[in-house]
Amino acid sequence: MNKKVQLTEEFIAKNPEFVKRLLESKIKHSLRTMGIDTQKEIETLYHYTSPENAILIAEGNKLKFSDPRTLNDPFDLDCSVLRFDSDPEGLALYLYSKDKSKSVEYWLDVTSSSRYRADFQNQSINLYKEGKANFGICCFSETYDNPLMWSHYTKDKNNLSHSGVCFGFDSKALNMSTVSRVKYTKEKMTCNYFDGDLDAVTFMCYQKAIEWEYENEVRAVCFNVEKFCDSKRLMSFDRSYVKSLYFGARIDREAKNKIVKELKENNYPESMQIFTMELSEDSFKFKNDLIPILLKDYQV
Repeated sequence: MNKKVQLTEEFIAKNPEFVKRLLESKIKHSLRTMGIDTQKEIETLYHYTSPENAILIAEGNKLKFSDPRTLNDPFDLDCSVLRFDSDPEGLALYLYSKDKSKSVEYWLDVTSSSRYRADFQNQSINLYKEGKANFGICCFSETYDNPLMWSHYTKDKNNLSHSGVCFGFDSKALNMSTVSRVKYTKEKMTCNYFDGDLDAVTFMCYQKAIEWEYENEVRAVCFNVEKFCDSKRLMSFDRSYVKSLYFGARIDREAKNKIVKELKENNYPESMQIFTMELSEDSFKFKNDLIPILLKDYQV
């Protein structure tokens, strides 16, 4: 008979890799429960940004993991999807596991109060709201040729859209974060914190309203910004995982040259492919036969 592992602080300290794999398995199970395909490989992460940010990214080989409270969608990481539903007995056992200085009988008496259970839910949600400050979000897409993405996220300092860039990263570039597709849904999918098979935070981080579906978002979440990012919420990435760069259809030559110069001076892969988006003459799309120039061959 297999003995059930007790995740005590001592066990966690002594077995960090086991605990990491256990959490990763729980997160994947949660993503599948949400209807997200975890088997289909994400080949490339496309990151749309302004020309000014592109220079900073190239110079420092770092990406910003934003405070979720500042994202443009106020429903992002919405704590209301978390539930703390439990019968008095279940909640009593949970509280006893956290504080064994008091008896199970004591906690059963406490949790018999419906007012206490309601207060517990509100306090727990508030704790998650406060804890979100240490989360970081970096957003990508599975496509590089979405005109709306170019319009919304690649404006230059003069607010001219299609004047920035789109980086193409290998999906292994950010190994200190959890990367997954986002689930777009008409209704919020909730998760009970006391469901031991699921990770409630996953439900909070990887769902968005159906109206955002056009973004085809792949989201990287860092659950500990203080540990894995610098004071400006920047996380380093391995330059060798940068596969491609797409210049916007309206970007000017000067901006192109500045970005390419930084890439060359900071030793990005010479085999990195550089494209410039071109408008199709036959449809409201971009041309699909773009010809790449390798970084080593790009003349500044």
